[in-house]
Amino acid sequence: MSRMVSFLVLLAIIVVIGIFFYRVMASFFVPLFLAAVLVTIFRPVHEWILARLKNGRRRAALATTALILVIVLAPIITIVSLGALEGSRLLGRVNVGTLRDRVVSMRAAFGLNIPFNEQIKSIERTLDRLLNDSTNSQFPLNHDESLRRVTGQIAQLHRELLD
Repeated sequence: MSRMVSFLVLLAIIVVIGIFFYRVMASFFVPLFLAAVLVTIFRPVHEWILARLKNGRRRAALATTALILVIVLAPIITIVSLGALEGSRLLGRVNVGTLRDRVVSMRAAFGLNIPFNEQIKSIERTLDRLLNDSTNSQFPLNHDESLRRVTGQIAQLHRELLD
């Protein structure tokens, strides 16, 4: 019996260590995989460069690394730069009014309209104004009236939701 308990404790310790190992190493898996792929792809290139530079292992490694940077990173940098440029051009052409109308029409087409949207927006505006007034220590004369009005709006919305 004690052997079985000892085995289970050992197994639990191994599982816990395995979980911690995975959590530490998880961020390294993608770079390790990428390195393995690049080594597989560029080993023949490195051997070719090494044959051309007789007894120049360090220079061949430098030349291969530079070639990999040019072949791999240059297209990535180009694509990201073009994407950023295209995105900035797109933002320059966006018309907020047209975009808002399209969002409203898509909500209607997919049945995603928010019920009681205007009432909720009115309550939010009133609460935002009251919050801004209270944080700025500016209490207007109609502070109580605004609170009464928003309380009435919330009560009316609650009744409509129950119906």
